[in-house]
Amino acid sequence: MRALLHYDGLMKTFSFIGSDKNAGKTTSFNFVVSHLKKSPLCLTSIGINGEFFDSLENHTKPAIIIPKEAYFVTTVDQLKAHPGAYAIIDFLHPPKFSKNFILAQALDSRTFILEGPNQKSEIIELKNILKRHFNSMTLLIDGSIDRQFLGHPSVSDGFFFSLLISNRKEQREKAKDLITPLHFPIVEEALKDSILKIKKEETRSLLFYQEELLHEGKEIPSLDKELEQKLKQPIPEGSTKKILYLNGALNKTLYKELSHRKDLHLILDNFTLFQSISSEQQKLGVFLPSITLLHPLNLQGVFFKEELPRSNFFQFPPQIPIYNLHREIPYEIAT
Repeated sequence: MRALLHYDGLMKTFSFIGSDKNAGKTTSFNFVVSHLKKSPLCLTSIGINGEFFDSLENHTKPAIIIPKEAYFVTTVDQLKAHPGAYAIIDFLHPPKFSKNFILAQALDSRTFILEGPNQKSEIIELKNILKRHFNSMTLLIDGSIDRQFLGHPSVSDGFFFSLLISNRKEQREKAKDLITPLHFPIVEEALKDSILKIKKEETRSLLFYQEELLHEGKEIPSLDKELEQKLKQPIPEGSTKKILYLNGALNKTLYKELSHRKDLHLILDNFTLFQSISSEQQKLGVFLPSITLLHPLNLQGVFFKEELPRSNFFQFPPQIPIYNLHREIPYEIAT
């Protein structure tokens, strides 16, 4: 059996991202949890996950199962229904956290509703707390594609994708959009070093021409008027391209503004910034082959939930394990 996730005795964080609301992310999450036996586990969620009933879709949902002796983070309120079922390890409270969270250990295997931190600073602080308590730990985060901080290497070491392969075009396009950044190359090391030396925590954009820094923006890139004006300034005929680094979403509006720029090389901080851009829009983007990622997308595996046979427009690098939890015997996860 091919191994999916290797436990190396260190602190590792893996986030789960779904292409759609019903892409099977919780099923994938439970599968990985059930196959990681030797590594100390801590489970949490970005926001709330684990409700038994989906009031919007009007159907039951798979619950998150916390194995006996595994650790988890949720709010005080979510634990009121489980007296005596957990041991408190630590309290995570304001001002470093937005709510009163508890780091606990399950005393038996059962379902809990996970309601975890949803800010970058909170996840980093949670990881620091785990390091103080444990020599090693695998932290699994039930995440969301709209939480862009999950793509930062200080937060996630790798990802699992859950894709809904649907007969509905909208859902099928969401799956395609999610995997598009898999094919973006990683920026060359010298350029990466240059960006990391300049960028700060609040930096949202950097615009270079040759070795000259033309603009450093702290606003959302699509709303940054100074960046817009700097991009319009011409460069000499036949000269090298301008380099634009974004640490903010490349959304539909910004993509439309940039897609005709033949004088531009675009660098995204991480894959989560490439957001909801349809395949039709992508075909119009003449700079598309020039998009690179500052931080690599370390994809650990892809889980399919299929409503129709998998189409050949889903192309993955050969080293990425592909799972179909509903039709195939999946690969074993290394423990």
